[in-house]
Amino acid sequence: MTEPEIVAENVEKALYQLYYDPSSSSKDVAQRWLTKCQRSKEAWMFAWQLLEENKASEVQYFGASCLVSKISRSWDEIPDDKVIVLRDQLFHLIERFSLLQDRKIVLTRLCVAFSAFVINCAIQGSWPSAVTDIIDKFGALSVTSVNGGDKLNFALLEMLTVLPEEYHSTNLEKYKKGRVRHLLRAGESEVMRMLVALFHDPSMKVCKESVIKCVSSWIMVGVPISEWSDFLADILECVKQPDLFDKSVDCLLTTFCSPYAQEFTVTMRKLMPLLLSLHPMLQKAIVDQDADTVLGLTRLVCGFAENQPKIILETFPDPQAGLGIIYMVLDCGRLPLQYPTEEWSSPISFTFWCSLQDELQASMGDQLQQQLHPLFYEVISCLLQKASYPKDNSHDSWSADEKEQHRIYRVDISDTFMYFLEMLGVNVLLYMFEKFKACLGERNAPSEWHEIEACLFGIHSIIETLTEFDTDLPFLKELVSVLPTIQITSLQLADTMLYTIGTLTEWLSNHPDNLWLLFSIALPCLNNQDLSMSTVLTLRRLTRECGEHLVTFASTIMEQFSAVLMRGSLRSNEESWLMQAIGHLLSCLPQQDCMKYLHSVLLVQMQQLEALSKDPPSLPNKNSIVHILTLLTNLFLTLDRRKENEESQVEQPAVIFLHQLTPIFKDILNVWVADVLIVDALCELYDKSIRSLTGDFSSLLTEVCEILCTVFQAYPHTSVLSLSQQIILVFGADEEHRGEVVALFQTIFNSCSPLYLNSSIREHPDIAHGFMRFLSHTCRKQFTLCRVSSEKNESNLLHDLFKFGILTLQLPDSESANSASMFVIEFLSLSSKHRDVCDIVQSLGKELLQVVLKAIGGNSPRSAMDHFADILFVMCGLNISMFRAYINEVIALADVPCEKIEANKKSSFVNQLLKECKNKRSYRDLVKEFTLVCRGIHGTDYANA
Repeated sequence: MTEPEIVAENVEKALYQLYYDPSSSSKDVAQRWLTKCQRSKEAWMFAWQLLEENKASEVQYFGASCLVSKISRSWDEIPDDKVIVLRDQLFHLIERFSLLQDRKIVLTRLCVAFSAFVINCAIQGSWPSAVTDIIDKFGALSVTSVNGGDKLNFALLEMLTVLPEEYHSTNLEKYKKGRVRHLLRAGESEVMRMLVALFHDPSMKVCKESVIKCVSSWIMVGVPISEWSDFLADILECVKQPDLFDKSVDCLLTTFCSPYAQEFTVTMRKLMPLLLSLHPMLQKAIVDQDADTVLGLTRLVCGFAENQPKIILETFPDPQAGLGIIYMVLDCGRLPLQYPTEEWSSPISFTFWCSLQDELQASMGDQLQQQLHPLFYEVISCLLQKASYPKDNSHDSWSADEKEQHRIYRVDISDTFMYFLEMLGVNVLLYMFEKFKACLGERNAPSEWHEIEACLFGIHSIIETLTEFDTDLPFLKELVSVLPTIQITSLQLADTMLYTIGTLTEWLSNHPDNLWLLFSIALPCLNNQDLSMSTVLTLRRLTRECGEHLVTFASTIMEQFSAVLMRGSLRSNEESWLMQAIGHLLSCLPQQDCMKYLHSVLLVQMQQLEALSKDPPSLPNKNSIVHILTLLTNLFLTLDRRKENEESQVEQPAVIFLHQLTPIFKDILNVWVADVLIVDALCELYDKSIRSLTGDFSSLLTEVCEILCTVFQAYPHTSVLSLSQQIILVFGADEEHRGEVVALFQTIFNSCSPLYLNSSIREHPDIAHGFMRFLSHTCRKQFTLCRVSSEKNESNLLHDLFKFGILTLQLPDSESANSASMFVIEFLSLSSKHRDVCDIVQSLGKELLQVVLKAIGGNSPRSAMDHFADILFVMCGLNISMFRAYINEVIALADVPCEKIEANKKSSFVNQLLKECKNKRSYRDLVKEFTLVCRGIHGTDYANA
């Protein structure tokens, strides 16, 4: 289908099609064509026609957007003698649209186009007085205008607001950015004079909101805040006016958070009393439950406080300065309103306390720290109160989103507590424990659990962070003795109790007399589905850290665990965690007891697996097989009896059961060999078992290698490659098992080779990724295997492997470049030690360079360029003479790295590579820059995106 001619009439038709045609396919066609039009040279012609007075706003907006695009990206298309003409045309358009109340969106877009024009003039140095001239031009127009003075002033404000914003958002090289900033700073005094005049002139009807927004935009440029201090004080007063509240807060927040604000401490000190004058307004908003006003004021005061902690500490005793700001922040944090249903602002205050603590520890003396300690304890008390659930139990009716927000809120509070620990030490924990005991003593009814739960939450947040339990902490023993006496009357209290017990595991491992007291609290909670997750996680921690002290109670524990598993009341991930807990516990039992309990736990699973292996394939059967394999994986992951059996040489229980399970696994694979999930689950089981058993797995190795060879020949799975990596790592150097490992390696090679030789590897990129990672790992850990396999193979296996690496580099995705580059670099590194590898590198070096350079030229994603740079760096470092000869020969080819690139740029790139042969970082930077040149996007916004 022939595309329409790029003229205004056709563009207008396409716009109507885009906005009003009900067909999504028609909209897509119009969108693509309009994008092409916007970038075309014809846009310089039709854009002005689209901006004519009789056009619809959508058409005019597109016309303005075309001007933005062309001025931003195609400045070199403007003849020098037409620059002034273009400026005057833009001035005229902005003047015309400023008088149209219903076309503000078009006006803003034209201001963006004019900003792009000014930025380009600044880079060229052709209009140094741009800002002053703009102000003078519109000032003259507003004087001569009969009724449009205010509208012209609005247009001027819009232009002066957009100009700094475009400066910040436009990606420019550093020196260009500097030129534009210099131009803006040159006109800054005129801008301030004009803004002050508009702000204070009662005869001007222009909206003060626009003035304040413009101030905010110029503050971001880095204007000297000291010169704007009086104006900023006026804006602070505007915070008290409801119609100017939001814009004033945003402007002041921009000022306080500006990286330049640190340079103007005198101005910041001057603004502190004015900021404190808003405290009554904050208190009234809290009483009135005006959440929006509270949020705005919280953002304002916390923005100042976070960025000026040094000033606050230097003026700390003064209630009209540092101390006043601290208490104002404290009021923002201790709102008597419920987060997140009644207020959303208190989390903003958390960061300030961390900033204040950092500044206090970095530059202030111990005396000031001691003075501030009571204040930090007051903050802790406030945060404990805010962490509490609502006393009316309204949280039960909260939406899922509100519950998640509250959970994250408590995590933030927990992080703040942990931060205080660094300065206050374990006294934080003692303080919380005293509050906890006070809450217990004041509890008059079972329903009064909220403050107790909040204190426990704070306590376990701190205990989780403690690293030295050797410290004498007598109150922990008292805490352990108190926990069983607490009457549990809510799920929230029970949940926090369980997590608290979990954080005490390290202390309990040193004080085992108290262990069963707490374990017996957690164990029955397995039967409560609402508490099952926290219960299982706590039990897993206890069995991992304190398993040797639970041997006496193993019968009771295993009875409960087995009953829960038989009942099937846990979620899938909870069952997996429980199996890990079982593994930890059984690892500490005598061999006979371990085997007895293992048999009771695994008997049902083995029977189910055996039955499933004989059933016809179905989705429920598949899910059941995967689930059981996952449970076994988690059990064998933690079942580690190597220390127990080191002297007795008794066979590991996991090995015994794996021997019994292997025939069942074979039957399953006979049916499910092509199923990715089942093969992945089985490989994961063996992988975790090898990691846990290491050398004790050797009796299973022959059978497992045979299974892997059979599976991979039938259907190449990436999980088989991952498991094979682990086998080579553990058993690759073992002479006793060299035959099995070599056979596994050869099977993998023979199965992957056809995919490369018949070019079907592009259809199986996952196999290519896994195969390259496998080869990289083997070359790094056990290169002897490659050599032995090569000797047994009729073809030149090493040559083929390197060739396959080069072919994988040609695949069009980032992961292929990542995995293949790892192998290629490993192989290249071996060339300095092995003559045969060196010969292969020399024979295929030119081909490798050609592939790498074409990838840089555009055949691979830009995100993968570091990998190709690393290959070039290694090649150059190994043999610079060979590298120089090969790259000069390859780069001379017409299509390397791409067709449309000048010879001088190619030559410059090669010379830079040869010059920087010792600097890996420089290689990466050179390649990243050269790939932009090859792709034709160097210096564009897209390149920097």
